[in-house]
Amino acid sequence: MHSDKSRDIFSSVLQSKAVSKHDMAEIRSVIFESGLADRAEAEALLALDRGPAARMPGWGAFFIEALTDFVLWQSRPTGRVTESDLDWLLGCIGDRPSANAAALLSAIGRDAHEPPARLMAAMRRCGA
Repeated sequence: MHSDKSRDIFSSVLQSKAVSKHDMAEIRSVIFESGLADRAEAEALLALDRGPAARMPGWGAFFIEALTDFVLWQSRPTGRVTESDLDWLLGCIGDRPSANAAALLSAIGRDAHEPPARLMAAMRRCGA
C-alpha cells in the first residue's frame, strides 16, 4: 500500500461500515496521487463497493476509473488483461457483481487491447 495513512484509511472505513465525505476525499486523494499501489488497495476498493461507499455521490465513476487504470495501465503489459489479472479480478468480483463492478468489466473490456474471451463472456453474464 502507499503508506500507513492509506492502510489506515481503508481499514477504518472497512471496519466502520460507513463512509463519510471526508473519508471519500482522503481515499480519492491517495489514489489520484499515484494510482492504486497494489492488489490489496484494489481489493479494498472492491470491498468498499459492496458496502456504503457504493451509495456515495461520484463513487461509481471513481471506482471504475481507479480500477480500470490499475488493471490496464499500471500492470504489464499495458493495455492488456493477463489471464492472471483476469483470474484475480473475476475472483474478487464473484458470481453476483454489483452494478459498479459490472460497469468496471465493461470499461476494461472496452479499453483493453484484445480483451480475453473470458472477460467478454463475464461481461455478457452480468449484462455489461
